[in-house]
Amino acid sequence: MTRGTQPLWSWALAAALAAAVLAGLAADPAGRLDANSDLNLSRLDRVATRETPIVVLIGSSKVQCGIGFDDELAARIRALGVEAQVVRITRQGAVYEDLRPAFERLATLRPALVLLEEDLVLYTHRRLPALETVSWRARAKRALRIRFGLKRIAFNDPVAGRAPCGAGAPPVLSAAEMKAYQSALSELGASSAADRAAYLNQLAGLRTRGARTVLIDVTRSPAAAAVFPERLASHARRTLAELARDPGDERLSPPTAFPQSAYADAGHLNAQGRRLYMAWLAPQIVRLIRTTPPGAAP
Repeated sequence: MTRGTQPLWSWALAAALAAAVLAGLAADPAGRLDANSDLNLSRLDRVATRETPIVVLIGSSKVQCGIGFDDELAARIRALGVEAQVVRITRQGAVYEDLRPAFERLATLRPALVLLEEDLVLYTHRRLPALETVSWRARAKRALRIRFGLKRIAFNDPVAGRAPCGAGAPPVLSAAEMKAYQSALSELGASSAADRAAYLNQLAGLRTRGARTVLIDVTRSPAAAAVFPERLASHARRTLAELARDPGDERLSPPTAFPQSAYADAGHLNAQGRRLYMAWLAPQIVRLIRTTPPGAAP
């Protein structure tokens, strides 16, 4: 190789980085760049004609990591004496507008119970600048963060055949991990009254068709709670207090906090946390099914 010639591996690395940037930029031409997993709405098709109660869980990667495979949760419910079909519909980093197709698809079914991650109604994506107003450096950096930085979580998605979320977490998350989490939080905004109205209208529509709808708290780690922005935390407290005044809006939250060892990172439960969360959630689902007459709105 002559002096000044670049080694082949450097050309290969440059090509790979360029491909990652282009893939990230192409993922969202409207300007909100995020990594999404498939909704897998086809899972609902396999339960549409069965007679046992359908339990649908809708949420973000917190639901993917915190609640086991469909058949795993169904087995826990069966062990408590109730037969149910469980379907999780999730998308990474989702807020309500990302999951509209799921609600539209549910309109054609009659699920007995719909459990919804409460963050969907509490938060929304902040409006980011249009791509043409963002420098190429910022666009490339955001695309690389999506392509690589957000791949830390191995999603608990049986359709894609991926492994469950992380097996464990260090006693204290690194400064880099906390910085990445705070950066992700910076892209969240408080939901508006219009956002909440659209979401709650969907829930009301499900209830008129006989479903029982419940908001569930899929918890963050103690480390995450310590750095969670007060602007979002105070909004959550006000909104949940407002929802509590409506008898049609139910909410469930674990009675005690889980230890940091139950989390794969700042915001997602690991295998230990998933066991703890499902041990709490399964009896709640059984109680809700038993106290809701089939086909009757609460």
